[in-house]
Amino acid sequence: MNFFEDFTKFLESRLDEFLQSNPQLNLTIIAQELKQEKLDNQKLILKNESDLKNIENKIFTIGKDIQVWHNRIEKAQQAGRLDLAQEAENREKSLLAEGALLWRKMEEIKEEITIKKELLASIHIKEKEINQKIEDLKKSEYNQNNYSPNEQVRSSNNTNYYDDLEDKFKQWEIELELEKMKNNL
Repeated sequence: MNFFEDFTKFLESRLDEFLQSNPQLNLTIIAQELKQEKLDNQKLILKNESDLKNIENKIFTIGKDIQVWHNRIEKAQQAGRLDLAQEAENREKSLLAEGALLWRKMEEIKEEITIKKELLASIHIKEKEINQKIEDLKKSEYNQNNYSPNEQVRSSNNTNYYDDLEDKFKQWEIELELEKMKNNL
């Protein structure tokens, strides 16, 4: 078990290093996670809203049943059938208790929906921030890749110039690193 834990930690650390050296990829992964979290949250909201409708319908039905049994209590009392009136009262109390439980459940679901919608709004804000950071990184990379001729001369004197070959090697190194990580898994 220790070997697997160590190996897992090693892979995680290599992945972290790789993601830190490639911030755009890291941000893209975060954006995908946020997108999935948003979809999951939207599904939960839809499910909760469906459950809420079902509970509201049950409460409505129970309300009608309570009215029926309340009328039957009065009818039985007027006819002097106290035995039936008592049984009808018991049924009415049972329905009232069931209605109260459903009402509490309905309030809980409404609260859950509110919380999920607030979470959805915060995910949306985070998603915008991440997308903005990705755009900023793209612009930054674009600006680095598009030196003016004077900047290229200055950079070449410092041996820090950037060209297509550099880009190709970086892409190739990233692909090699990803392939190595896949093979290690």
